[in-house]
Amino acid sequence: CCCCSSSCAAHAPPLSWYIGNVGQAIESKSKDDDTQWLTYWVVYGVFNIMEHAMAFVVMMIPYYGLFKMGFLIFCYHPNTMGATRIYTIVLKPYVVPYIVREKKE
Repeated sequence: CCCCSSSCAAHAPPLSWYIGNVGQAIESKSKDDDTQWLTYWVVYGVFNIMEHAMAFVVMMIPYYGLFKMGFLIFCYHPNTMGATRIYTIVLKPYVVPYIVREKKE
């Protein structure tokens, strides 16, 4: 549960803000904002899986919740486009080839 862990502050951004931005991305004509939000949720999911798998290490890091909050802000903020950067630099070359099968034509 997020409220029982030290990373509770990382989940502080209001859900309505996320829903509003995702809703705007869905309704807009541009594909770029859709890609940013889909990429954010992929990065967020991978981050959460790693966080739970490494919980014993995470618990020993002081101020982990603040670092996580900063990381998530970096990922979703439109000026940094952090999720897209992380996906392009880390996930696409090292993770995606192992989990995405090529389409056979």
